[in-house]
Amino acid sequence: MDMACESLCKRREIAFCTLHPDPEQAHSAVAFLTDIQGIDRVEVLHKAAIEVHYRLVAITLAGSPTSSPEVWMVTQGNCSSS
Repeated sequence: MDMACESLCKRREIAFCTLHPDPEQAHSAVAFLTDIQGIDRVEVLHKAAIEVHYRLVAITLAGSPTSSPEVWMVTQGNCSSS
């Protein structure tokens, strides 16, 4: 993999709180993220965690420090809490 791709292609593990009312949060997140442009791959690691491979050119996972950290909805080009 060349250096440009390595710096623009990222991998993140995202963990979920097991106290959430949706016992299948990881599967719900995978279903939501699968068709978003810029997400190359997303998979369930276990019932409370996923792994996401994405390209920085297409999306950003940055959030606002003044926003609620409850749920971040990833959209093409930005994030917003809901």
